[in-house]
Amino acid sequence: MSYGGASGGASRISTASDAALSNPANGQALLYDASTQKWTNGAILASTTVTRTVTTATTLASNDGVVFVDPTSAAFTVTLPTAVGFSGRYTVTSTGSSSNVVTVATTSSQTIDGASTVTVGTQASGATYKSVDVVSNGSNWRIV
Repeated sequence: MSYGGASGGASRISTASDAALSNPANGQALLYDASTQKWTNGAILASTTVTRTVTTATTLASNDGVVFVDPTSAAFTVTLPTAVGFSGRYTVTSTGSSSNVVTVATTSSQTIDGASTVTVGTQASGATYKSVDVVSNGSNWRIV
């Protein structure tokens, strides 16, 4: 496989030893890691994120970007993927008008600004936020 290099030259993945792929999944791209001098697979950058609406418990995918949550029928939990090795950002926004909340949770004892969870919902629901933006710092999640 060849690609056009930034300086106009071409680079080539010529053998399997030039790549270190781990659990390839939909929505990932081939990325170059200068520290290992190998091609790896990873999440596609924010320009290809998707927007979706959820009404039941779900775990966010690497290509999710803006997630509208509607807890009109019942409260539920949205789980963030591991923050380790993740370079994306999520926006979780409540669109419901009920008093139910959506809990935004983490995996593997990770935290969101030091807390294990945050809640989104209406002011009347007592939720912490109407909308929350989180970004990985490589080991935990930070609110921006």
